[in-house]
Amino acid sequence: MLLSLKNFTKNLQSKVVEYSQSKYALYVLIVVAFTESSFFFIPPDIFLVTMAMAHPKKAFFYAFVATVASVLGGLFGYLLGYLFFDVFIYDFIVHHGYLETFNKFKSYYDNYAALATFVAGGFTPIPYKIATITSGALQANIFSFVLASIVARGLRFFIWAFLIKTFHKSGKDIILKHFKKIIIILSLILIFAIVLYILYTLNYI
Repeated sequence: MLLSLKNFTKNLQSKVVEYSQSKYALYVLIVVAFTESSFFFIPPDIFLVTMAMAHPKKAFFYAFVATVASVLGGLFGYLLGYLFFDVFIYDFIVHHGYLETFNKFKSYYDNYAALATFVAGGFTPIPYKIATITSGALQANIFSFVLASIVARGLRFFIWAFLIKTFHKSGKDIILKHFKKIIIILSLILIFAIVLYILYTLNYI
């Protein structure tokens, strides 16, 4: 079961790279960036990086397209959470006596929804779709949600574009060779900054 799932994922990723080099690449980037924000599991980074490597002069354009499509997809995820939360989840919470706990969590999330969206939409392993659907389900402030999404997704995609555009072939080699390391380092920097921010707001520093 796990082996077949692994093979399926590997084959799907191969198809992703193949399509990212076709004449329909831009449309596929838009679709993947949009759907990954709500339910699809392959990140648009793979398309973006592959396309930018093939056409470095268009790297920032691809990053812009990916950002717009991803944020729109995030709004779709927000809508899914908003529309279907009452249908599938709320009754379960009430029936099992979790309403008080849920209300406390909602109160906490209301204060940090933008931060949660930024964390998930940036470089951490937390899927962005979790933040989009949760934000909709808990009816987080839509303007803060959109702003956090634009900053997080834009920062993520434009960093890839910057590396490829600036360093060209060497940037390509850096990304291919150290892709996971780059993600981990950026994640650690982001998490460190968030911890400092939370400590600051709590008057610990």
